[in-house]
Amino acid sequence: MRLNVPQRRHRVIASLGERWDRRAVDVYADTTVRLTVDGPGPASLRQFTPELMVKGGPAEGALRVVADDPFAPMELRTLSGRTVASAVGDLAAIVPAGQYTAAAFDDAAREHLQPVEVLASNEATVAVRLPGPELTAVRHALRHRDADPRRQAVVCVVTEPGGLVPDLPYLGDDQYARTLQDPPDWVTVSLAGHTLRVPLAPGAIAVLTARQAPLSAAFYDLADLAEERATLPLDRAQRLYAAGRRRAAAQVLRAARTGPGPSPVRAAFAEALGAPPADGAMRHALAARTDPDERAFLLPAEPWAVFLDRPDPT
Repeated sequence: MRLNVPQRRHRVIASLGERWDRRAVDVYADTTVRLTVDGPGPASLRQFTPELMVKGGPAEGALRVVADDPFAPMELRTLSGRTVASAVGDLAAIVPAGQYTAAAFDDAAREHLQPVEVLASNEATVAVRLPGPELTAVRHALRHRDADPRRQAVVCVVTEPGGLVPDLPYLGDDQYARTLQDPPDWVTVSLAGHTLRVPLAPGAIAVLTARQAPLSAAFYDLADLAEERATLPLDRAQRLYAAGRRRAAAQVLRAARTGPGPSPVRAAFAEALGAPPADGAMRHALAARTDPDERAFLLPAEPWAVFLDRPDPT
């Protein structure tokens, strides 16, 4: 016997005259219930074992979860924690009727949970509000949108007013930066008596934010700066990666649009997330490719290899 029932606890009873059996069962997936109809005696004496198949989740409903942050990765989870749908910014799914939890990650990788209920043959829309993103690094990177992505690279340090002063030209708005033509693989920046060794490549911009410890590093593709919406997903993916949310970072990167021109940073970051090595990627910038003897000098800026006071190789 096969039945379609709502997802919850049910009591199953089978009877044949005075012979009977009953059992309570939680149905949240396809479940098989076996009953023995042989009177009220001990289970060890029961012989007849008919089978009842209870199929969970027959009735479905439509659900849409929309975040006010279009680059927020989201998941729809069952009450047991299993993810049944995921998307970035706007999640739409048709799922069995029941209770769920919508999870959204803000730009600091904090998880925001909201309970939702899906009713059979019904459509529901849930709005999720998240804190506004921190866009300091993106804002300073966008000032260099006119740089040539095929021949140039930019290294930029952002400080507080009256704060640390690097050995770079001051451009105003607490930003020190230098544009390099045909840049080398590594650039050295002096800051408060320390030496930073920063990876670069044609088409890349490195933004080091020195407003609070520890110093943070973000990398962008110059080709993406012409359109802010092409830069924001890479920024968000880096923040999620640094917070340990690598699956969410990969999800954001897959959903992102790319700008025209070379994308050495995006290709390198995709490799850090497990993609095969790609031509044109600045793979020397990845911490995972660093010599083990040099990792003690890495800043906590994964996946990027930014060195602090690294001795010059001899």
